Amino acid sequence: STKTAFTSQRDIEMATRQTKYDQLPPKEQEVQEEWAQRKIAETAPCIAGFLWLRVPGGYNCTAGLHWMTDDRLAEGRGGFY
Repeated sequence: STKTAFTSQRDIEMATRQTKYDQLPPKEQEVQEEWAQRKIAETAPCIAGFLWLRVPGGYNCTAGLHWMTDDRLAEGRGGFY
């Protein structure tokens, strides 16, 4: 199998929750967002150096040039469209 960026059981649990982000209560979304931003920074920083913003179904870089779905982030292999 392909390696992922997930190094702990918590990462695996959080990855599973990422695909259900919109259904999480607001407090849990905050925790999920912190985890997601850390994993994005580790696995798929924007090549133009921009930050990633939460949008429905995933993230866009602030320049609007790149897109990452929640599913892609939950795979833990980096990359974006």
